[in-house]
Amino acid sequence: MNGCEAFKRYREENQYTVRKFAVTTGLSARIISYYENGERPLTSMPVFKALEIFDILGVSIVSFFDTYYHFKEEIDQKIMIWKNDNPRITDLRLLKKRIYLRLAKIKERNTLPTDKLKMVYELYSYAFEMLEYKYGESGIVSDADYDEFIQPIFYHIKSGGHPLPDNSITSQIAEGLYKTEFSVAAVAEICGITRQHLTKCINGTYDFSKMHIDTALKICYMLNLDFENVFKEEYCLKANKN
Repeated sequence: MNGCEAFKRYREENQYTVRKFAVTTGLSARIISYYENGERPLTSMPVFKALEIFDILGVSIVSFFDTYYHFKEEIDQKIMIWKNDNPRITDLRLLKKRIYLRLAKIKERNTLPTDKLKMVYELYSYAFEMLEYKYGESGIVSDADYDEFIQPIFYHIKSGGHPLPDNSITSQIAEGLYKTEFSVAAVAEICGITRQHLTKCINGTYDFSKMHIDTALKICYMLNLDFENVFKEEYCLKANKN
């Protein structure tokens, strides 16, 4: 059974005719038929409309698309390839030099507020003091210590000292991106969207009601975000307004 057949089966199990389901969901009977016959891909369904429809059906969006479209498996495989092609720098001397040079450029270009830059330098000093004590000046940093000591430095560098946007979806996507080692370009490539699209998602200028469900799920998988937590609140607010 494919996704379109499963979608039709869930409608029938909930005792909806095509016409009744169309009225309940606010879609036309023709669009419902298109989805069920595969003439219009379910993956292109707008994310808020998908939340509404699958709520009506009593079906988990994540479980449904994991079962029939395997997005998580796809993203996990692409992440593995990316990490193999972009290994972490874990040599302590190289890592220390790399971050120092990056901070020097940030200071020269004045891209971080003075107080934020001072805080990042303090993080840098503390991190390498601890790591050099543990590994010596020429040691190899473990993944656990990289995540604990190095990733927070990159978090502040990537966030640029700017507060997170007010929009709940935007702030969670931005926060998720800043916490990873992925660049905007890497996330966009792996998720199959443009850099401009993703940039709008993290700077608060994107209309999430237009985002396709497959894109929403892929971004959540890529950034290790809970899909329900990211999109459900804004969906409920939008539904209440309507």
